[in-house]
Amino acid sequence: MKNVPFLLEAFAEVLKNQREMRNLTQRELAGRMESARSLISFFENSKNIPSLQTFFVIADALGTTPRELLDAVTTTMERLRASKEK
Repeated sequence: MKNVPFLLEAFAEVLKNQREMRNLTQRELAGRMESARSLISFFENSKNIPSLQTFFVIADALGTTPRELLDAVTTTMERLRASKEK
């Protein structure tokens, strides 16, 4: 699965950017998700991507839609892929 490294990196970047744009700490975002701060750190450090259910919970906690979050990840993934192919 050639795109997985780009997906991990893209999701990590988008999650951190979206969280910081809202002036949220990892702990605050995790609180909104009723989850542990370590889960946010795990995602932001490109260790894994969330399940579909968790993806929806993250979008809700950020006050956005899953579609908007997915679009941001897709755009970032395309940018990362293009920059690494040069």
